[in-house]
Amino acid sequence: MKKLLFIAVLSLLAVGIASAQNKVAAKPEKIQQDKSPDEKAAQRAGVLKKQLSLSDEQTRQVQELILERDRKHVAEREKIKTNQEEFLSGIDKILNEEQRKKFNEIQEQRKERARQHKAQGQKPRSTTPPAEPKQ
Repeated sequence: MKKLLFIAVLSLLAVGIASAQNKVAAKPEKIQQDKSPDEKAAQRAGVLKKQLSLSDEQTRQVQELILERDRKHVAEREKIKTNQEEFLSGIDKILNEEQRKKFNEIQEQRKERARQHKAQGQKPRSTTPPAEPKQ
């Protein structure tokens, strides 16, 4: 009976510790996707203000830097997307129907691997085919 009680208490303790670890790992102030870029930058700057004891002027400057960085990231993502679309359009013109079908299957497999890596918290590999080795 004592062993059973000991196991039950130990199990509850383990569950409590695991639950506490999940709460610690969560971000205290999660940035929401539906906020405007200005709101997101203000929230991030506010977090840094608290953590670093920034003055109002420093907070304003940090917020501007965050906003500028985010704008550059958006522009880069758009540029990458455009380049990828141009690449796929060019590939479409070069390949015959059978090759195009096989290429699309390969692309889908790569996308699926990328989703799996993302779900596991790993960086996905490139979605473009690897270069042929030089002989």
